[in-house]
Amino acid sequence: MESVRGAVAQSYKHEGVKAASADTQKFLRALEEYTYKGIRKPPARTPPPPMAIRPMTIDDASYVIDSWANSYRRSPATGPIEQGVFNIEQRARIDRLISKTATRVLVACDQQETWRIRGWICFEAPHRTQKLVVVHYVCVQPIYQMFGIGTALVNLARATMADPTEPMWSTHETAPMRHVRPKWNLIFNPYLLEVASRQSAVKTSDLGTEEGFAP
Repeated sequence: MESVRGAVAQSYKHEGVKAASADTQKFLRALEEYTYKGIRKPPARTPPPPMAIRPMTIDDASYVIDSWANSYRRSPATGPIEQGVFNIEQRARIDRLISKTATRVLVACDQQETWRIRGWICFEAPHRTQKLVVVHYVCVQPIYQMFGIGTALVNLARATMADPTEPMWSTHETAPMRHVRPKWNLIFNPYLLEVASRQSAVKTSDLGTEEGFAP
């Protein structure tokens, strides 16, 4: 329950808002009560204002990286990893993935106040050596979950494939991702992260090019 309030507080801090509205606080209290009682279905709430989806900008980068690292840290897969190791290695991995030529990062935001981020997706579009989309991470702020934002982002990634009915790969496993993976037609394949590491190694070596890996 504490994590719900903490995550929301972080999102408001990022947006420069001192505190959540009274309606949001009321919803959070109700959500905590439902969570405490073990009831999965959350209380009803008013849908957010109209949404826009746009490419990530340089101003969004720090938020995307921080929310990726912080939310993935709560995944069972990272539990045994020492915090210092995780901070260095996971952020280095994120930098490698975002820097790849084929990588796209789309941001869901408020239609009017486009700096208000509701969620985002990082994926690799199909290219010469990879015919399917690779979804690296999807993140939606807790107060905006259950409004179809993640699905909208995933559908845009899927639209970049020649055959949108084919499955897509996913590389990061979290509890929410495990729940929606069948719905989104994703196949978990963490070994694709090793490909990203090899590409990075070739790029920074004295070969001077990552020919053979470029899209």
